[in-house]
Amino acid sequence: MSSGWDDELLTKVVEDADLENPDEILQLLRGLLDMEQQVAHLARPRNILIKIDELLRETLEAQK
Repeated sequence: MSSGWDDELLTKVVEDADLENPDEILQLLRGLLDMEQQVAHLARPRNILIKIDELLRETLEAQK
């Protein structure tokens, strides 16, 4: 699985936390991290478009 986090480290942290239901918690954390990655990925194109808009406006203002 390609992920933006170290799954082995995540597993160790959950095991070391000595939780009542570590497998369920681990799955929930993986799910949350997956969702966070998806949201972050969606935000990038918007930020790129904002930057392009700023650069275009600066360029047009400089040409006046």
